[in-house]
Amino acid sequence: MKWLRRANRGFLIFGLVALALASCCPDLALAAPNKLKDIALGTTSDYNRLVFTFENQLQDVILRRNDVNTLYLDFGPAQPGKFVEGPHDNLINTIQLAQDGERLIGVVTLNSNRFEVRHFLSRDRFSCVVDLKSLNPVEETPATVDDQLMDLDNTLLEPPKLKDVVKAFSLFIQPNKNPSSPENLLQSAFDSLLADDYDAAIAKFDNFKKTYPKHPLSDPALFVLGDAYMAKGLEENFIQATTAWQEAIENYPNSIWAPRAAFMIAEAYRLNGYRNEAEGYFKLCAENYPDSPLSPLAILRAADLELAMGLNDKARETVAPLAAKSLTSKFPLLARGRLAMADYQDTLYSPA
Repeated sequence: MKWLRRANRGFLIFGLVALALASCCPDLALAAPNKLKDIALGTTSDYNRLVFTFENQLQDVILRRNDVNTLYLDFGPAQPGKFVEGPHDNLINTIQLAQDGERLIGVVTLNSNRFEVRHFLSRDRFSCVVDLKSLNPVEETPATVDDQLMDLDNTLLEPPKLKDVVKAFSLFIQPNKNPSSPENLLQSAFDSLLADDYDAAIAKFDNFKKTYPKHPLSDPALFVLGDAYMAKGLEENFIQATTAWQEAIENYPNSIWAPRAAFMIAEAYRLNGYRNEAEGYFKLCAENYPDSPLSPLAILRAADLELAMGLNDKARETVAPLAAKSLTSKFPLLARGRLAMADYQDTLYSPA
């Protein structure tokens, strides 16, 4: 019986020590298992960023490349939560999650066997970030109907082309039997543009502007005049093009074509190599026309210029609000790709 009493005292002392350790060292106490909370994917033409976010802090994440095009991520003791697989894009084929005992394993299969990979934990240790850089072009996967609908409804990756703009403006022109009517003069200018006769188009737009300064169709005439100068040769007609667009914006600030003119001013500076000025004008376009479909594209162009100039922190600040938006279009994904590129240039990652 003495040995039983000694054993009971031993168990009591052990229990008291365990309680003391739990109270002073909460990390040693039993805790709810960590769970995967979110998987985010950001994409550019050759950079991809995967972000695995958990409910609790991560300790260490081990990344192994066991196969030619497969990565294995060991997140440690954790559960997949609601996730069985993750998002995909042109570089990332599949993301699958599986349990190995108590450990959570992520299996990432790529569409290429030539790539660089780095991973690191976020500063708060709630997220594991995986940066991938393709070393060869990845073939575009055929778009699904859903992808096509999303593109039509929510994305605009380039400003409208000149000939598309001209055709849209032509819809506002009512036919007139009088050959010298303002409508026919403007339509003649549009026809010259479509025929790539830029000198004739510019002369006709100038004539229209001087002859009919208060005409309702002065709106499209002024906006397209800048495009005519740009099409003729931006390097030689840079001042004329940007002046025409600026004059159009000042005269018709509420026009549906004003956002495009603001974007084209920034684009003209970019194409002529004025990176600082272009960055400022792209931001001005996004700020002045936040509801325009061109606003997110202007943000991305500004960030690209900042990345090209080595202003990585500024690029992060520029795209952060866009990257935080829900993934209803490609723009948040593209913004997250810019964040990945900034980190890649800053070498904030650890070697895999």
